[in-house]
Amino acid sequence: MKPRTSVVSPLLALALGACAADGPTAPAAPPAEAAAMKGPSLAVQGEPLVALRTAVGDAASRILPALGGGEEHAPLRAAIARADQALAADDAAALAGALRDARAALAAAREAMDADAAPDLDALLLVLDGLGTAVPASVTGPGVAVAEAP
Repeated sequence: MKPRTSVVSPLLALALGACAADGPTAPAAPPAEAAAMKGPSLAVQGEPLVALRTAVGDAASRILPALGGGEEHAPLRAAIARADQALAADDAAALAGALRDARAALAAAREAMDADAAPDLDALLLVLDGLGTAVPASVTGPGVAVAEAP
């Protein structure tokens, strides 16, 4: 009787070689340019980040509508929306910019509105202060005060 040669071993070796980490199905590494464009990461992650996202959502859905829907609050609404996007993208530089714009808009709203709006503006200021904790000091630098009160 003639000995049988198995073709299973060479085929198995070829199949395993195709599944190697450097095989054609391995995910491509993100380009260095995309990582550089993203900017620095936030100073908080996990549960604190979830809490900040919840606070921004509450500000957008409860506090801002209580101030009124006029165009005078459009910059504040836009800055809060950008802050939410920056949190979702884990982009500390974008969050710092959104916070600066939100604080400027909040200061303008405080000057233009009557005393009845003060509690809503104070609640919004607390949200902005909380968001300021997510911006690392390396992003704000010594000359930029993200968490200063208006």
